[in-house]
Amino acid sequence: MKARKKHLIPVYIILAVMAFIMILPFVWTLLTAFKTQSEALQVPPRILPSSWSPRNFESVLQVLPFGKFFYNTFAMIVLRVLGSVFFSALAAFAFARLEFPGKKVLFTMVLLQMMVPGQIFIIPAMVSDELALTREGDRVRIEYSAQEGLSNQSTAFDNLLLPDA
Repeated sequence: MKARKKHLIPVYIILAVMAFIMILPFVWTLLTAFKTQSEALQVPPRILPSSWSPRNFESVLQVLPFGKFFYNTFAMIVLRVLGSVFFSALAAFAFARLEFPGKKVLFTMVLLQMMVPGQIFIIPAMVSDELALTREGDRVRIEYSAQEGLSNQSTAFDNLLLPDA
């Protein structure tokens, strides 16, 4: 091994230990899924199940509507992407090509909103009743799409703010 690579050995050891620590909860969860309830709650816990049983997976698939979960996730993603692209393109065009009163103030507000991490909007979106929709999923979809449209405009801005050729 070359001399310049030898100083990387401690780094790789630390990275391997950290990777093991990060993967351990996922391995524990997977192993616990194959245990019976009594084995999973046993103190002290055993790492490997005494008998490997897929019954937990079968019961979860019977109890929970995973088809609906996948549909809701797909619909949420499609609506977010389409809404984000639509609103971003409209806003980018307006800021790049149109002149109107308050343009600089609005553009500054959009830039300030883009600097705030989107995660802080998750709890208020779930708690608020401002839109007064009866179905929780619709309210979250609408609020989140509006936030995405305002916060993901950099690509549209980059394309439309270029000078005309």
